[in-house]
Amino acid sequence: MMVRQSCLALACIGLAACAMPSSHHAADARGGYSETQVDRAVFRVTYRGNVAQKQGETDELALLRSAEVAQSHGYGFFTSGGAAATGTALTLFAATIAVPSTTLTIVCYPMRPETDGLVYEADAVIATLGAKYRRP
Repeated sequence: MMVRQSCLALACIGLAACAMPSSHHAADARGGYSETQVDRAVFRVTYRGNVAQKQGETDELALLRSAEVAQSHGYGFFTSGGAAATGTALTLFAATIAVPSTTLTIVCYPMRPETDGLVYEADAVIATLGAKYRRP
């Protein structure tokens, strides 16, 4: 009986995953982005995925949101201190399913900074990743 319930639960999750298209949206029960301003030009951006998404997708969606945050605050460029993949596990009956999440801490600049590190141009990230993911 327990095996039957587990199989039914996995089938339901699989069908739900198919119904969840990859999209870029504010956080809700299905996942999404959120951000916190931690200093004048420093933001922590998180994208929490869902059971249908892979870690690489949440990484890209967090980067896309980071570019939008930079741009909305009047900055054309940003750097990231690195990504923290902080997924969670959802347990339903006997099945455990990974739910990916990515958090970036970004520093924004009005002009391209002189640095040896990777510098993102907000417009370019939005053009590239915005075309890949549905946006509201």
